[in-house]
Amino acid sequence: MGDIGVAIMAWINIISIVLLTKKAAAILKDYDEQRKLGKNPVFHPTDFEIDDETHVWDKYHEE
Repeated sequence: MGDIGVAIMAWINIISIVLLTKKAAAILKDYDEQRKLGKNPVFHPTDFEIDDETHVWDKYHEE
């Protein structure tokens, strides 16, 4: 019974990774571009169509 549960969790994780790959690759590309420009990389969720309802990322934006 435990093996079935682990297998189900593994498949859920694999599906989640596949669904997030495109967005994660875009975020990594943005990070690399910021580094190449000599900037301190800052994540802007609106650039990737991510709703930041809590505004937790606002405190990291450059002034």
